[in-house]
Amino acid sequence: MLAFGAYAQPVFNPNVATQPVFVVQSLLMVLPVLVVMGGVAVAVMGTKPRVTVSITLAGAAVAMLGAGILTGGLRVFGGFVGGLREVDDWNWVENLAAPFDDLAGTAVHGGLFRFVALATLIAAVAGLYNWASTILGRSLATPLGSLAGLALVGGTFVAAVPEVINGFLDEPDILPAGNVRDGVELLNLISGIGLALVGVGLLVLLVDLGLTSRRDDEIETTETMEAVA
Repeated sequence: MLAFGAYAQPVFNPNVATQPVFVVQSLLMVLPVLVVMGGVAVAVMGTKPRVTVSITLAGAAVAMLGAGILTGGLRVFGGFVGGLREVDDWNWVENLAAPFDDLAGTAVHGGLFRFVALATLIAAVAGLYNWASTILGRSLATPLGSLAGLALVGGTFVAAVPEVINGFLDEPDILPAGNVRDGVELLNLISGIGLALVGVGLLVLLVDLGLTSRRDDEIETTETMEAVA
């Protein structure tokens, strides 16, 4: 909820990123993730968890969500540090906050959205591989799961990071047709490749589901023939 609010509010008020309440609430996004990570740390303390596709993807989802929160923090960092301007006329504060002052309304918003939304997708895939035996009656293939997870996690990183960089290059969040500044075209292309990798990961997942379903049908046919014999 905090991540969605941080993403959506500037649409209604472009200057919200400099308001104290919004700045503090955006920085508070780190607390729920820290709670989750603390719970995970307590759960694995003193144990030797098995490294599985589901565990690896779950960890990657938390990492991507953390990256999204860091991105949200970047959006309001200028306003947070800029508050020190009220204390005294410090030039170092001005220099530190300057690169972050104009991030509101830029492509950083797109990077934030991709980190958070695709982290949710990765977590859902992790859950599917963890509970596949209960839901489908048979576990999914580990090699295909590893390949799908690699594509999903790598694609998320490649799709989101260039958007964050483009925000510092003043690319707007919603890019007008034919209005692209020099220097961001390559990053936009890389981001598009990242989204394509996410699509490849989902395709591999569908292939894994299809093969699992086919194996189930073959087993049922064989059992039926044996019963008849």
